[in-house]
Amino acid sequence: MTSAKEYVKLEYRLPNGQAAKFLNEAKTYLGNQLECEYGGDRCFGVVADMDAKIARGEMVRFMAENSIENPEDIKNFDRLGYSFRSDLSSDTEYVFERKIEQ
Repeated sequence: MTSAKEYVKLEYRLPNGQAAKFLNEAKTYLGNQLECEYGGDRCFGVVADMDAKIARGEMVRFMAENSIENPEDIKNFDRLGYSFRSDLSSDTEYVFERKIEQ
């Protein structure tokens, strides 16, 4: 099995010369390759850290425990510090934000 780090560029050089890191090498990431361009070297996929994987599982648990059938009811998910952000969401994509305590 290939790790997500092999598919994701960890660092990107900005026009001002500074480097921006997309992944923290101290974290564990899981990824799925979705598509590769035929004959090219670009791969497309989804990468998530363990926190996102745990949150996804918690959301599934929330939906099962509450017998959710209407997608609108998912907006009530409020576990692990996540809350629904209507200002960032659309009719077809819901965005949840987690407040991190410092």
